[in-house]
Amino acid sequence: MMQQTMRGNFMRCPRMLICAVSLWCGGSALLCGPARAQESGGVPTATPDPKVPIKMSLTSPLAAVEKPLRVQANWGKWLPVQVTLSNMGDPVSGQLRLRLFDANEPSVQASEAYTDIDLPTTSNKQFWLFGRAERHGLDSGEITFSGRGFRQVTAPFSLDLRATGTRIVLSVSATGERMNGFLGVKKPLEIALMKEIIAEQQRGGGQTPAQIMQNTELVRPLGVTHKNLPARWVGLQGADAVILQDFPFAELSAAQLDALRGYTAAGGALIVVGGANWDRLARSPLADMWPVTPTSAAPAGNEQRAAFLRRYIEPNLRDLKKVQLGDDLSGAPLMMMKSTLRPGARALWGSSSPIVAIRNYGAGQVVFLACDPNSPPFLGWRGIPWLWKEVFAHTLPPAGIEAANPSLATNDPNETSPTSSLLVAIKSVKQLKTPPVSTIAWFLALYVFFLVPVNYCLLRLFDKRELAWITVPVIVVAFSVMSYAAALRIKGSTLLARQTHIIQGSGTLNNTASGDQLARSDAMLWLFSPHKTSYEIQSEDARMVVADYLHAEADLEERVTLAQMSDEKSFEVEDAVVNQWAWRAFVGQSVVNLKGGVQVQTASGKPVVKNATPFDLRGVVVKWKGRLWACGDIKSGARATGTNSKRSDATGGQLTGDIAGASALERIFPDKGASMKQSATNALNLALSSPAGDSDALVTGWSLKPALGLSIADASPALENATLFVFNLE
Repeated sequence: MMQQTMRGNFMRCPRMLICAVSLWCGGSALLCGPARAQESGGVPTATPDPKVPIKMSLTSPLAAVEKPLRVQANWGKWLPVQVTLSNMGDPVSGQLRLRLFDANEPSVQASEAYTDIDLPTTSNKQFWLFGRAERHGLDSGEITFSGRGFRQVTAPFSLDLRATGTRIVLSVSATGERMNGFLGVKKPLEIALMKEIIAEQQRGGGQTPAQIMQNTELVRPLGVTHKNLPARWVGLQGADAVILQDFPFAELSAAQLDALRGYTAAGGALIVVGGANWDRLARSPLADMWPVTPTSAAPAGNEQRAAFLRRYIEPNLRDLKKVQLGDDLSGAPLMMMKSTLRPGARALWGSSSPIVAIRNYGAGQVVFLACDPNSPPFLGWRGIPWLWKEVFAHTLPPAGIEAANPSLATNDPNETSPTSSLLVAIKSVKQLKTPPVSTIAWFLALYVFFLVPVNYCLLRLFDKRELAWITVPVIVVAFSVMSYAAALRIKGSTLLARQTHIIQGSGTLNNTASGDQLARSDAMLWLFSPHKTSYEIQSEDARMVVADYLHAEADLEERVTLAQMSDEKSFEVEDAVVNQWAWRAFVGQSVVNLKGGVQVQTASGKPVVKNATPFDLRGVVVKWKGRLWACGDIKSGARATGTNSKRSDATGGQLTGDIAGASALERIFPDKGASMKQSATNALNLALSSPAGDSDALVTGWSLKPALGLSIADASPALENATLFVFNLE
């Protein structure tokens, strides 16, 4: 009775019903408004809720400008952003998320990276997020912090993509000062960048080398305080060189020290300067990386000052016109660090006490300067550009598996690279092959034949034409089942995965290695999915950074989320959608510990290789004195002597065929994995296209097991693997 009365009142009072609906809609809007704004891509206000006063600020070691933040990005590489969050209200939990954008194409975003964080009351915490410059047009980004109980906080920043022919040099100091003298670098030959500029012209960039040189800042010096140095090696990947200035290295955290080691081993150039404070280097936690052992410091004498004049000023008088006052570095005391050269290192200048020395460390180099170019009398010295030329000429980066096809950066669809060639070889499987045209034609002919003539004749024979509405669907279903069964027989019903892994490190020639040997690790994982689903790609290695490989413009429409949970875990690719009977590729970069590495002795006239790595190597080949020596298979901890010497004057990628033949790849990758043999060959060509291919002494070897690869979460696919080891010997 009461329900009927209430129903009657509402019917008699439509205004009450309208008011109730309005209140309900308004309440829903208040509850759901912020979430919907976030889903629709709108930018919410950065004003925090009064009950949860959260503030956010951004900085980056690669900051070209601090306020407002503008980050110098390197295409295809990772960029770091340090986020500082303060909370003076109730404790909150949420997600810190990084997004990158292109102003000209706002609908196309780069992959998103996020991390889950807890923010207690009265806290001030710092977090690192890493994004990847995946396409050429990216020019801005934003960091958002969102969760329940507080309004989303947003902080934007802008991006500058590195121009062709520019080196990014990051100096680390107690004050964040930048290195002196780089503005005097005006010619690409001074910093060994002419090859890159000519390659850009050949790529069809629309500019001549002269135009590129005129419009390019050849060196972009950046500075960061040692307290704000990233805790992951990938945070330094965007820098072409990192210079450690005069500050207490002992103040660096264990994670920062590991980041510097990883950056160098992954192919970076670490430059350490001397000067008066020799004890700083001698007692450094990174002292095992130095090319020298510091012993003392003293002012340079007249002869040593004159040596700087003869080495950097007099050969370049064509550009400097004539010798001027101060060219002999007589304006102030010149403090020089005294040292002895370590085994495995080489002096570029100086013998008893090197002035410039270099040592390979993994795939990168460590350079020692006995003087400090940022101190008097080098301030304003005209020989500085040629001093840096000598350093940069010996710190060329290795070739690795790229994160994206260069065509996405040059707008040239015909652009190819060793990485894209590697992908072509990896995905050469029968599952992707189209059936012969004759088979398809016969199938369609039979389908039409049974659907029309046979069906019609049988129904007419039995005078049952009215059953056509039954027989036609039956024939269609029957042939659909047959076509699906045929496709299933070709495509398969299991997850297929292939991985090519490249390990690039350094070995010793006639020297005994001491300590662990780190090396660069590149992996490409290709998978073929039997059904439409999403995958998570991860690694057991905490140093691993992983993302999807962008092969074409269409890939930009299907971005993924990158989970960056903590420094103790690797990056993870989430929600990578793959359609049924389609493929997708992923790349990962890391640093792997090779323990004692590879050691080669040549006292007997033949190279004797000791495999001190934890991996069994197959098809080992040594390049030494213009000859290739086949050493066969060498198990971990074993030795082998080179035989079947063959003359080879080839360098770079031209070595690929000779080394592949000496390795007997057909034995390592037999007929069952014929396409994996081609993948291995393309991986070798990729690695040798770097400066390692021009080395006078190197070692290559293979493994059928991944040294440090990627894996698919909650899946055990049929995995085929080819791992290449390349060791540059000193």
